[in-house]
Amino acid sequence: MENFRQLQFCNGCNVCVLPWELAGHSCVRQRVLNGRNNHTLGHMGCSFQGVTVVEEFITEEVEGCWVREMDRDDRLWILSQSGRRKQEFGPKVNFKKEEVKIDPSGTIFPSWSQEFLQLCSSSSSLLSDFEAVELGLLEYEPLRGSCIAPHIDDSW
Repeated sequence: MENFRQLQFCNGCNVCVLPWELAGHSCVRQRVLNGRNNHTLGHMGCSFQGVTVVEEFITEEVEGCWVREMDRDDRLWILSQSGRRKQEFGPKVNFKKEEVKIDPSGTIFPSWSQEFLQLCSSSSSLLSDFEAVELGLLEYEPLRGSCIAPHIDDSW
């Protein structure tokens, strides 16, 4: 993993650039002022299509309600080896054995998540026919040493 370089994503023009190329830049503002974006891709930049970032997707009030619902039953949180806490709903995955176990009674999502899924499908034509099969909540707390380490997702 040490051979990987960190890039940052500009949501305004779907480009990944070196962090210092993005610093202090407002792509949307520049487009309004210049009629174009001002990124130079440099030797490490690249076009990054297929990712959609929806800014201000929910209000702070809704976020607070959902977080309170997530935290209502502390027994649902599982502490992992990496120091993070997680709640998982849906099929159980064993990455080492490359196995997936599906509950025969079906996936049961928490009640608050129905509003979230409805909002997802109504907010974007890309998600209009999306059907969730799993839901994972991950809490990274620096005081516990948890973080998202650079990695490549499993692809089996």
